[in-house]
Amino acid sequence: MVEQSCYSDANLPAGQTCLTLRSGRKMPQGGFGLWKLPNDVCAQTVVDAVEAGYRCFDGAADYGNEKEVGEGIKRVLDAGTVKREDLFIVSKLW
Repeated sequence: MVEQSCYSDANLPAGQTCLTLRSGRKMPQGGFGLWKLPNDVCAQTVVDAVEAGYRCFDGAADYGNEKEVGEGIKRVLDAGTVKREDLFIVSKLW
């Protein structure tokens, strides 16, 4: 993996760097943290984060907001804001 400037998506946060994966895909090095996001605002927060340029989301089953994260992702996909292959959803195992 080599650190380099992120792909040329004008909506990415300034200075965002990416890691090039073995597949050749570029994954943003910084992710939007989903910890402690209340369920009632989680989906809209994910939508807002995508609109602000985030493409990587950091979650975990322990956060208890997976359903709401999925709802936010579905909204941006349905709206055509991004394609699924533009997003990275990462999680943690116990």
